[in-house]
Amino acid sequence: MEVLSDNAKGLAASLLEADLEKRSSVTLAATSTFFEGTDVFSLYKRPRGPDLPEVQKKAASGDERWQRRQFSKIWTVMPSPQDFVPPEKFGAQEAATVIAETDVERLAPFIGEA
Repeated sequence: MEVLSDNAKGLAASLLEADLEKRSSVTLAATSTFFEGTDVFSLYKRPRGPDLPEVQKKAASGDERWQRRQFSKIWTVMPSPQDFVPPEKFGAQEAATVIAETDVERLAPFIGEA
């Protein structure tokens, strides 16, 4: 904050005061010596900074059909069934055993649903 004037430092300090009783209100800040000679309530009417040029879209490179399909599911790596096989051992513990569901269990209600 070496490049700020004393008026700017004072205004910033008064607006950033942690104690609400000592903190400057917006109306009081408008009368600060930092804004001396400036009507702060008409600043929004002044012309703003230079207009920035509009961003030009980058020209599509390559086949335009590929641009539409590049995120398609057919071009992505799909997991194979062996990715879902549980390991025999996980660390020092046995891995979970998969128990096949029978027709009796498949049709049985959960506890409390009977």
